[in-house]
Amino acid sequence: MKLLESLEISPDGMIFIGDEEKDIIGAQKLGIVSALINRSKEIKDFGQDYTLESLSDILSILDL
Repeated sequence: MKLLESLEISPDGMIFIGDEEKDIIGAQKLGIVSALINRSKEIKDFGQDYTLESLSDILSILDL
């Protein structure tokens, strides 16, 4: 939470991208939108808000 405070960003104004279940769970515990980067063909559902195949896919979920 110190990072959020120092950046003056609320948890719902941030997206956390990770590639492991612990990343998604950690983001959810803080109320941060979670995105799983999954470069494999394996189906992975850790309760993430979004699933990305590559980092460039982040553009499709950003509100620009």
